[in-house]
Amino acid sequence: MSNWSGWQPAAQHQTLGPPAPSWPDLEQRLAGLQAELAAATALDDLQDVGRRARELLIDLATLVYKDDLLPQNEPEQRKGADAKARLSFAARTLMPGSSHERWRTFIRAAWDLASTITHSSSINRADAFAAVQATVLLVRCFERTVIEAGVA
Repeated sequence: MSNWSGWQPAAQHQTLGPPAPSWPDLEQRLAGLQAELAAATALDDLQDVGRRARELLIDLATLVYKDDLLPQNEPEQRKGADAKARLSFAARTLMPGSSHERWRTFIRAAWDLASTITHSSSINRADAFAAVQATVLLVRCFERTVIEAGVA
């Protein structure tokens, strides 16, 4: 895990813009996401749940990604908004090898689910519930993996 030697959370590197998220920040936002789902009564409310889930995933990417995770064959650094790719790069470093491919596939699925909920006009509460649960699971898995890697 050479990419993680000397690793520090993104919050310690960021100097401009809003403060970078922390694990306690994500925990509070997860509670807010679950409350928003519970209070949702209309399609717009359910779409807001998807938007909030996606924003949480962006914050998760900000927390776990660092620039030296970029693969050698990538021509340039990813934009901060490319959270899906950043999460994948972090996952490849934290959980390398083919035995963890399904876990990395879940990142893409959770992202796609949150995006679909945000933009679809034919979603229901079960769809929004799935997006919330996928987001919670992804945050928890990354947090556990970072702790076990000794980089928390």
